[in-house]
Amino acid sequence: MDHQSDNAENVPPTPMTSTKLFEHFVQANTLKQIQSIFYQICITEGIDTTDFSNIYPLLRKIDEGKSNSKAEKLWTFLDKRRNFVEYGRQKICKDMNVLIIGAGPCGLRAGIEAALLGAKVIIVEQRDKFSRNN
Repeated sequence: MDHQSDNAENVPPTPMTSTKLFEHFVQANTLKQIQSIFYQICITEGIDTTDFSNIYPLLRKIDEGKSNSKAEKLWTFLDKRRNFVEYGRQKICKDMNVLIIGAGPCGLRAGIEAALLGAKVIIVEQRDKFSRNN
C-alpha cells in the first residue's frame, strides 16, 4: 500500500488568492471558465452576486494597484465612464431590471451602459464559446 498516494488524496487543494483567480479570469477563453472563475472570486471575496451595485467596486479592488494588469485599460475606461454626470451615480435606473439577449458586442455594450445607469442587468447567450474580441 502506498501511503504517499493515500495522503495526497486526503489533502485538499490549496485555495487560490483572489488576485490569482482574477489573473485566471482575465486569461480565460471559454464562457464556462469565465463563469466558474467569476463565482470562485465572488465566494473567496464574499461578494453577493445579487448585489449588482457593489460587484464592480469589489472586483475593481482585487486588481487595484497592479501596474501590469491586462484589465487596467478596461478599469480606466469604466472608471471614467462611471463618473460621467449622465450616469447619475448609477442611481437613474436603480429599480430597473434589464434582460439582454445576446452577448455579442452590442449586447455586452448595452449591458454595460444599463449597468452604468444602475440597472440590474442579465445577459443571456445561446453560445457557450466566444472570443475575447466580444
